[in-house]
Amino acid sequence: MRYVLGCFCFLLGALALPAGAKPPQKLTISNVGPVQENHPAPGTTERLFTQAVDIQFNNAPSATDRSDIASWNISVYMDDGSITVFRGKTENCPIITPPSTRAASCWVVTKTNALGVVTPPADELPAKQAQSVLFPLQKTAIVTLPPEVLSKHVTSMLVSFKTAQLLWTPTPAACAATFCAATSKSTSDNYLSGLYSPAIHSTAQYTIDAEGSYVREIDSGKVWIGATATVATDNRPTADPDSFLVSGLIEWVPKAQHFWHDRAEGVLVDWDFAGLEFDRQTTTKTFISSPVAEIPLRIYPAPNADSKVAFGLFPYFGIETGTNLSNALDPNGSGFVFRGLLGVSASFTVKTKWKYLSQIGVTSNYTARIPAVGEIFADTHFISATGKTVTLYSISTQVRNHVKDELDFTVAKPFSITIKHEYGELPPGFRKVDNKVSIGLTLMLQQANTAHSQLNPER
Repeated sequence: MRYVLGCFCFLLGALALPAGAKPPQKLTISNVGPVQENHPAPGTTERLFTQAVDIQFNNAPSATDRSDIASWNISVYMDDGSITVFRGKTENCPIITPPSTRAASCWVVTKTNALGVVTPPADELPAKQAQSVLFPLQKTAIVTLPPEVLSKHVTSMLVSFKTAQLLWTPTPAACAATFCAATSKSTSDNYLSGLYSPAIHSTAQYTIDAEGSYVREIDSGKVWIGATATVATDNRPTADPDSFLVSGLIEWVPKAQHFWHDRAEGVLVDWDFAGLEFDRQTTTKTFISSPVAEIPLRIYPAPNADSKVAFGLFPYFGIETGTNLSNALDPNGSGFVFRGLLGVSASFTVKTKWKYLSQIGVTSNYTARIPAVGEIFADTHFISATGKTVTLYSISTQVRNHVKDELDFTVAKPFSITIKHEYGELPPGFRKVDNKVSIGLTLMLQQANTAHSQLNPER
């Protein structure tokens, strides 16, 4: 009889379970990141906390559940041995004056000092509703603690949501020197790549791709001034790419606060205020001034979280204006130059525990330059019958696109083995690079205390 009843119950359960249904997954928190300001406090090197805490789930609860402050419990541990516990609730919260109305939600605060003496949970502080982030990640919530809770004196923080919890501990500053290893090509302001491109029925190509800059802060957390230079060329007489730039540089941070659910790190403006573009033979020379605005976006992980995976986006837009001093068709130049510029970089990095491979990174960049007036354009064609490349020059306003993709294997920071793909045109001559693939060694560095280092979404 027991056997029959057992089989009956099993069949009944199987019929009640929809086809393909899976048992509910356990609710877990994957990342916790207290959000910090991008720039240090005046006169210090300390980046202040905003009191917002970014939490990511593996199996996200509904947006309604995430926004319910009563589901949250946060314990903050201080370096003096004290503990402060914040328990959210939505009933019988204190009166806010003005406007003399009862708060919709609040924190019940319990404090324990270093001697273990517990303060009765009598302090009730108004709380903001937990913010449920729908873009760009649907598994995120942002909880805001009362003022002055999070500071450099916090040693750890335990975040609990219902049955899920995760302990966060601060990580030390990544860079204390003038130059440090960069996390990716998108965040490096100083890099040097020596690349090799094998060829069939022709000599191999050796390519240099480099950028260097140095800036000094002149207005705390807002303005830096210095110089920059870029090189992209190879060993052939008709090199592609063939682009050089030297310029004065101003970095300006008009907005250093996080926005867009704390995914945007701020707004950065790079202004190459007085530059010269030229090719290797100095046939084409253009004086240029180019302000470009960039919005670094942290897609994953939570801000300031210690994660093995990082994904950042860097959309940018601006203008390039100046005068063409000479080109292949006119030694006196074509005159006034004005280009619209827009593009985006994407960076995905994964840290490993392997001894000889500390990180794998994928970086992709797309830039479109849109001339408002005609500029030199070099269209190259390979003639199979002669085995030679012919270049046809023209003056046009066609859009100049450039795509660069890189796969970097970091063997020992700051050195990486790089596989690179490139397509498109670079100023000033805009000679087409036609799907060039190369491999080589790259050195990637980032200067500390610059606008780029402060708004780096991969730090």
